[in-house]
Amino acid sequence: MTRPELSSEMATAAAVKHSEPAVVDWLLVALLSVLAGVIGVFGVFFLPMYIGSFPAPVSALLVGATLAVIPRMGYRLTGRMVAALAPAVVWFLVTVGLYLTDNALYTGVPVAWRGWQFALLVGIGGVAAASSVGLVWGDHLSVGPAVAVSTDRRGG
Repeated sequence: MTRPELSSEMATAAAVKHSEPAVVDWLLVALLSVLAGVIGVFGVFFLPMYIGSFPAPVSALLVGATLAVIPRMGYRLTGRMVAALAPAVVWFLVTVGLYLTDNALYTGVPVAWRGWQFALLVGIGGVAAASSVGLVWGDHLSVGPAVAVSTDRRGG
């Protein structure tokens, strides 16, 4: 199966995407990573919400929605996979860190809600982050060789 030719607009967009990112781009990626950490904190602390007598972990859905978007934003800023992976890793470390942390003020009371809601939070967040980073990685791999092919044909 042959690969369709890239238009000149796509080739220039891919070349711009793989150029050296500016310092401002990396600062924005750092800000996105801090935002992912804050989302991890709020996601864990709002897990024990109830609607009436029914547990409703709405924060797990919000975490999943934001983790589906934030890695793509990091990749679009820099064109680097590290920028896409950093917010997801920060969210995971904050969430699991809160789960493993003991409460120093109230001994015997955990910091994070330790029920099925936490497993749901980590599951939805992990699947959303993994699928987002995986899709970005697929785009990264498909654009990289195509740019090399299009530049080789122009030069030769």
